[in-house]
Amino acid sequence: MRGYSIFEDVFPIIVVNRKDAEAARIFTLIHELTHLYLRASGLCDLEARTDIPPEEQRLEQFCNDVAANVLVPVHHFTEHHVMTSNTTNVWTEDEISTLARDYCVSREMIARRLVEIGRADKVLYRDKRDQYLEEYKDVKAKSCKFLLTTHCYKPQSSRFVLVDFASGWQKYRCGHGTSL
Repeated sequence: MRGYSIFEDVFPIIVVNRKDAEAARIFTLIHELTHLYLRASGLCDLEARTDIPPEEQRLEQFCNDVAANVLVPVHHFTEHHVMTSNTTNVWTEDEISTLARDYCVSREMIARRLVEIGRADKVLYRDKRDQYLEEYKDVKAKSCKFLLTTHCYKPQSSRFVLVDFASGWQKYRCGHGTSL
């Protein structure tokens, strides 16, 4: 479990797994803050859940989209030197790792972002997600800390500006959100 939120008018609660990597904790925190902003409780898990109703799936996707847009804004991401120097749309692990380090997010988040902006296909995302989950399980089985804390400086992408939040919420409510 990555984290969860419990919405209450007086005292809402967010719990984030402190054993997760710093990048995962930050993503989870923003995801859960979005739940609370929408006045809804939520559970963020490592495994994709298909047993939940479509309305909840759309809510989870919307919360993921908000966190992604805060941490890796498309307008800034597409101008990153790794993005502008790659014209093939074939992504090496080094390129994905560099982007993840520069934005202080997971490699999975970068793979997902590449698909969302049309610079990679869903097969890349699924393959990378499977690879990263296996790496996580291997390290976890050895009883080690999964990832060391990453310290990074993000001059432009660290602004916590939720642009068009209301518009995004309206798309979510109407069922026009995207999912992988």
